[in-house]
Amino acid sequence: MSGEHRRFGGFMLPAIVVIAGVVYALIAARNGTLSAAALKPVNWAGLALMAAGVVAAFMKKPTVRLMGVLACGVGAILVICL
Repeated sequence: MSGEHRRFGGFMLPAIVVIAGVVYALIAARNGTLSAAALKPVNWAGLALMAAGVVAAFMKKPTVRLMGVLACGVGAILVICL
């Protein structure tokens, strides 16, 4: 749209990561090693913060997008570390 030359195939790395995750999940489910994680209230709050951050990251204003990315990162820390 802006006249810039964009390289085709920028979707390849995310697609490979998603495919690898799905394959790993299928193998783990077949072997019986896939189990549900027990989430504490802090983890649920982190998931909610991540979801709010993802929604804000798709807004038009750059400041709101930045705040959404930061909220998503803080939510991920809450889910993983606490």
